[in-house]
Amino acid sequence: MCLATHNSSKKRKKRKANGGKLGRKKDHEGVTREMPEPNEWIEVTEEKCPECGSKLGKPFNSKRGIIIDIPEPQCIPSQLPPKGIFGRNTLSQVTLMK
Repeated sequence: MCLATHNSSKKRKKRKANGGKLGRKKDHEGVTREMPEPNEWIEVTEEKCPECGSKLGKPFNSKRGIIIDIPEPQCIPSQLPPKGIFGRNTLSQVTLMK
């Protein structure tokens, strides 16, 4: 018997370190993150085609969506100690990851 054919025809169930199967259990009710209220509305429009530059007519379709993002990085180097063995960039990155 060819091992390549034998191995590819059977799918093995992966197991966790404790012996249980991976993934959610059967009949598990799904949980979804609640959508936040928008704090800003941005209308995105184009007057010209970004590919060829020709003038666009009235839109025939529109779409709404929510984008969840992390806050902009804050200016922190002024809060760093003046002396030490770590440079300002290292301290800035550590502070950002804190």
